[in-house]
Amino acid sequence: MKDITPPLDNHKPASASSTSAVDRLKEQFAESGLLLSPRGRVIRDARLHGKTCAQCSRPFADGEAVCRLRLSHGRSPFGGTCNEIAPVCQPCFEEYVQYWRGIKRIGIFSTGQCENCGRTLHETELHFYKRHSYCCDDCQTKYGTKFYAERARQRRAEARGPSRSCIVCGECFEPKRNDAKYCSAACKQKAYRALRVAFGYHAYTNAIGNALEKGA
Repeated sequence: MKDITPPLDNHKPASASSTSAVDRLKEQFAESGLLLSPRGRVIRDARLHGKTCAQCSRPFADGEAVCRLRLSHGRSPFGGTCNEIAPVCQPCFEEYVQYWRGIKRIGIFSTGQCENCGRTLHETELHFYKRHSYCCDDCQTKYGTKFYAERARQRRAEARGPSRSCIVCGECFEPKRNDAKYCSAACKQKAYRALRVAFGYHAYTNAIGNALEKGA
């Protein structure tokens, strides 16, 4: 039977083939216009940071209400257009509605507040699965960080147990460890000095040394 195995010289490393595939993909994206245009960069910056309007690039004032609108920029090589939901100011939204009147059905479905910065948001799309509203990706990231940090803090507090009283001064304190017995370093030092007086310094140090040897 004839050997149909190709020669070893024809085999290319995986890195070279993957690099060439990436280069070809970049060329296709550049030809199709998927790379961000100036308008696309403005929309992307507004969606990520939420500091400027995605239509007119005007900086938002503190506490200014915004409308989250789906805007398109460029064509996709897979068909259709590239679009993102970005914040726009109220005048730009009204102008957008007037421009597409009778062609698109555009309106405000719900009004809420950003979970992170408290800015008023007007949603132009209806989301049944969405529980929280954010004006930009930065606010969503910050809120998620604070939310999960607070959840971890609560879990650690539950693991430590409820507040307990100090065995030296009797005051209640929130323990940082499961075996915490003293409310502060001062009470811990008082207990140490009391043990030295009660049992003697050498007896106390010998007891500690014996305990360490047994533990080892």
